[in-house]
Amino acid sequence: MRKKIIFTMYTFVILTTSGIRAQLKPILVNEIISDAYLTPLINEKGFYWNIRIKSKVEKQFFLKNTEIRNNETYQILNSKVNLKLGENNLESEILDIKQFNWIFEDTDAQLLFSLTLENEQKKNSYILNIPVIIQQTELSDLRKSSALFLNVEEKIRPINVYYNFDGRRWSIVNHRNENNNIFYEFYPFPSIPQYSIELFQVFRYMYIENEKFNNAIKDKKLFFQQLISQPKSTCKGFKSKILREDKENLYFEYSVESCNGSKPASYFGRYLVSKKSTVLFIFIYFETEIPKLQKEIYQIGLEKQSNNY
Repeated sequence: MRKKIIFTMYTFVILTTSGIRAQLKPILVNEIISDAYLTPLINEKGFYWNIRIKSKVEKQFFLKNTEIRNNETYQILNSKVNLKLGENNLESEILDIKQFNWIFEDTDAQLLFSLTLENEQKKNSYILNIPVIIQQTELSDLRKSSALFLNVEEKIRPINVYYNFDGRRWSIVNHRNENNNIFYEFYPFPSIPQYSIELFQVFRYMYIENEKFNNAIKDKKLFFQQLISQPKSTCKGFKSKILREDKENLYFEYSVESCNGSKPASYFGRYLVSKKSTVLFIFIYFETEIPKLQKEIYQIGLEKQSNNY
């Protein structure tokens, strides 16, 4: 069954692909800032963000902080700030409730913020792109505060599971659970699934009461060779490369120019050997090469996936 699922992955055919919108690569440190956190707050004043910045310098800057959500941007803060060396606590403006509509969704909120610092002459800019994940326990507390302080309550909206790697929502489009093998497939806003130029797939292979089987799927290089065996033997222009390996992970890439008449495709993935299962995380880009920015975004996205499976 494991082999069947892998086969489904690399024979997925896209008949026509659409272009990708501009994305942001997560940037967590720069020459000025060594760390930054954003925390949502609701009290009698309204909705706002606490912004904690750990600065490497003591200097005045113009700071602009914006939430990036698909094709929309929401200004959080735009003001002059005096950063001191070390920890700085800032507060955003009081924001419209529409900017916090994700607290009434039934899945974890995954957000991306772009923070720009400019010096007084505005000659130099220092940028951070900060992912923020807010889990259901914190969302529940925010809903209670919204009702208590602002008398704002809304019905909880069911939302499909999604990722936010680059300012776009990658929504789930396929899911299967059969014979201890679990599969998820995601595509980015605003693509139509069957025409998307990008996909993200997750395959989880649960361990069973068969040590021989378990040892086989724990062998990372053996798994990779099985993964590429069919495209290597049947597809045109096949290329592959193991990028790096450690005790738990194997990072790799491979590409094909054409497979059974299909469009070209490039794969960029991570194979994880964890406590209860092994997991294949893989980005697919339907061209012979993945653009540099996309590859950087994919790499960060793969590295940020949990080891706890």
